[in-house]
Amino acid sequence: MEGNKMKAKYYGLGVLSTLLVAAVIWLGVLVVSNTRDILEQLPAAETGKTAASASAEGKTAESKTDKWFRAKIRDIDQQLNLRYIEKIDKNQMYESALKAYVEGLGDPYTNYFTKEEYQAFEQDMSATYDGIGAPISKDQETKLVMIVSPYKDSPAEKAGLRTGDIILAVNGEDATALDPDEVAKRIRGKKGTQVTLTIQRKAGEKTTILEVPIIRDTIEIPTIAARMLEDKIGYIAIYGFDAPTADQFKKELRTLKSQGMKGLVIDLRGNPGGYLEMAVEIADEIISQGLVVYIEDKNGNREDFSAVNAAKLDMPIAVLVNKGSASASEILAGALKDHGLATIVGTTTFGKGLVQNTFPFADGSALKVTIAKYYTPNGNYIHSKGIEPDVTVELKTSQNGEDTEKPENTQTDQKKMDNQLQKAWEILKKKLK
Repeated sequence: MEGNKMKAKYYGLGVLSTLLVAAVIWLGVLVVSNTRDILEQLPAAETGKTAASASAEGKTAESKTDKWFRAKIRDIDQQLNLRYIEKIDKNQMYESALKAYVEGLGDPYTNYFTKEEYQAFEQDMSATYDGIGAPISKDQETKLVMIVSPYKDSPAEKAGLRTGDIILAVNGEDATALDPDEVAKRIRGKKGTQVTLTIQRKAGEKTTILEVPIIRDTIEIPTIAARMLEDKIGYIAIYGFDAPTADQFKKELRTLKSQGMKGLVIDLRGNPGGYLEMAVEIADEIISQGLVVYIEDKNGNREDFSAVNAAKLDMPIAVLVNKGSASASEILAGALKDHGLATIVGTTTFGKGLVQNTFPFADGSALKVTIAKYYTPNGNYIHSKGIEPDVTVELKTSQNGEDTEKPENTQTDQKKMDNQLQKAWEILKKKLK
C-alpha cells in the first residue's frame, strides 16, 4: 500500500476483481469520553486527510440521528468510566464499536476487519495458509457459519467434513454468534496443531451433532483439475476463482484440445467464488464477443464486463453446479446458460448476486462493502434464488448418508464417476452423435 491510497477489490462472494479506486468511506461519528472522534484516526483516500474530516467536508449539517448517537455514546462511555468494575481496554472497545456499527446494516457481506482479521482475509486469497482447508460462509437459512466445500485431500476432507456442515463451536467455544471471518480466525493455526469443530449435520430428516478433531496443515489452495474422460470428453474442475485460475484454465484447455477433445464438462460444484475478472476471463475462452455480466450500483450506474475473444469454444459443454457453487461460479454458469452455450446440470446454486469492494486503511484495518448487484447477460438477478439447472440431478448418497462418489474425486474410469458427472457426460455424448 502506497501512502494513504486505498486499494479496492471487487468481490462477488468472493467476487473479487482488482481495481484501484479512490474512496472515502463515511462511517458516522463515534465519540468517547473526551469527545474525541475515533474515526479521526482513520485515513481518507489519497488526500492524506482523515476519513472523518474528509466526510465532514461533504456533509455540512449533522442530522438529529447523528446528534442523538453522539450523545448516547458519550453517556454510555461516561457511565462505564465511572462504574465499570474492571479495567477498560479502550482499543478493544473501539474495534468492537466499529464492528457493531457496520453490522448494524444487517448485511453479512459488509464487514469491518481489524488488522489481524484483514491479514487473514488477504491470506485467504493467497496460494497457501496454515489451517484445515475448508472454505466457509454464512448459511442463508440458519444464519450460522457452514462448510462450503472441503478442498481435495485437505485435513478437513480427511476428517470427514462435508458441504453444508454447520459449525457450532471451535475448540469447545460457541461459534453460533460469530461471523465467518471470526470463525476462520479461530480455526486457523500453526501446522501440526489440532483444532476440534463441533458441527451439525443434516441428512434427510436426521440431524446429528459431531465432534471432529482436525490436525492443521499447510494448505495449498487448489484451483484447477483437468482430465480426459471417455469418448474424448474433457473435464475441468474449477475449485476457486483465484489470481492464477484463468491462466491455469487456458493451459488445461489447450492440453485437452491437443488431445482431441470433442466436448467439455466444467465442474463448478463446491466452488465458493473469487475474482470476478477470473470468471470473465474464463468465459472469454468460450463466449464469442458477448456480455458476461453487468453490475449496477445504488444510483443505477451500470458497468458491463464482456468477452472480447473473437473465437468461441465450438463444442458441446455441460456445467456442473450445486448449492456450494456461489458468486463467481454463478457468474460463469449464468453467462454460459444465457448465451445458450452450455447445459447446466446438478442442483440449484448458492444464490449470491452482490458485489463487494475492500478498502484498506493505513493502520492495517479494512472495510469490505457491498457496493453493487450483478446481473446475468439476460438481466437475471440471482441473489437468494440461485441458478436453476437445465437438468436437475441430486448427488446420490448411500444409506448411511455418505456420498457414493465425491465430485472432487471423480476419476477417468466411467464406473467411478459420480451420478451428476455421469449425467453430464451422457448429455454431451448424445449431442456428439
